Amino acid sequence: MTYKGKTYAPLVIESIGQPIGSPVASTGRFVELLVPMTLCTLTALDRDDWKRIGGD
Repeated sequence: MTYKGKTYAPLVIESIGQPIGSPVASTGRFVELLVPMTLCTLTALDRDDWKRIGGD
């Protein structure tokens, strides 16, 4: 996954949520929706991995 110019790998999507408190139109459709997503690594990230992706 690449986010704000940094690539994080390997990542897998663990879950994608749908908040029920988001605003809806009179038709019942969402007018705005923030979608929470949980990402996990398949392996542990160590110091060298953070240096490679530019993390602190």
